[in-house]
Amino acid sequence: MKNTWIIGAVLFASIAANIAFLSLSIGRYYPMRPVAQPRPIEMIMRRIDSLPEEKREWASEILERSRLKLLADIRDLRDSEVKLYAAMIGDKYDRTDLENQMADIRGKSSYVQAQAQIIMLDIADKLTPEERKEFLRRKPKPHPDLQPVASTDSTRK
Repeated sequence: MKNTWIIGAVLFASIAANIAFLSLSIGRYYPMRPVAQPRPIEMIMRRIDSLPEEKREWASEILERSRLKLLADIRDLRDSEVKLYAAMIGDKYDRTDLENQMADIRGKSSYVQAQAQIIMLDIADKLTPEERKEFLRRKPKPHPDLQPVASTDSTRK
């Protein structure tokens, strides 16, 4: 009985170690991205945070009215990008189809950008000139994945 428990514990530890090693191996090729709002929504939220407390509530309501539609449009854009990538690396390579998909993605991207700009203008309409200046002046921080990597090579400038 004692040996069965020890064998079970060793088997469990072995399986756990294999799963951990497999997860680390897969994670190297498919790194996790931080869970965050999509870029346009994140940018607007950061700008709303720059507003005085009494204005944040109604500005958040303006964003909330359009947020679900904007999220659906962003999801649709990302799905189209995934389909384009799959078509580009797939066995059947059709340049005309790829060009059409790229044109569709450009249109969806422009539409998402226009929706985000409309939300920002809806908020800016109700601000004083000083608040509007601060609201529109705030530049969102770039995504951490897009930060330039510092060079360790001292010969490059």
